[in-house]
Amino acid sequence: ETPVPSSSTPSALKLAVVIPTLIASLASCASHQNTSLSQPTVIPLSFFGADSLPMLAIQLGGRHLPFILDFGAGITVVSKQLCDTLACTRAGRMAGFRHTGEVLELSLVSLPALELGPIGRTQLLAAVMDLTGFQQVTPVAGVLSLQLLEHVPFELDLRNRPLILNPAPSARD
Repeated sequence: ETPVPSSSTPSALKLAVVIPTLIASLASCASHQNTSLSQPTVIPLSFFGADSLPMLAIQLGGRHLPFILDFGAGITVVSKQLCDTLACTRAGRMAGFRHTGEVLELSLVSLPALELGPIGRTQLLAAVMDLTGFQQVTPVAGVLSLQLLEHVPFELDLRNRPLILNPAPSARD
């Protein structure tokens, strides 16, 4: 979830939330992103768990990996095991809040090329988190936030279960 400081949050913690968010914004500007599509692309989704969490295959480090798709996540997350395997580049730390109010303090890393179908990004800033709880239920390597999809029009068809990536409308549309 996106960290949101409140008036009761200590100043040091507010800075710990705001500064990584600014760094993430700047880093996303510096990363290379391929979001141009000429036609719609259908990405199949699978679902697991009582909450019916949508999952999809991401290509990262030359491997196809299962990720949970979470539109409420403020940053993409990778498991510590995956990060160790990929030799991720450390990029600092961040603090954020879960929907329960629990404070999370996470390491940040810069990921190599991350791809979802025809779209991709290099040097994507991500958080490292223990995903053992999910991994006990189903294989999961990470959680995909909207970072990768922020410039791509998309549809989520829950009845038929695909994520559809659409071309950006032209200036004529």
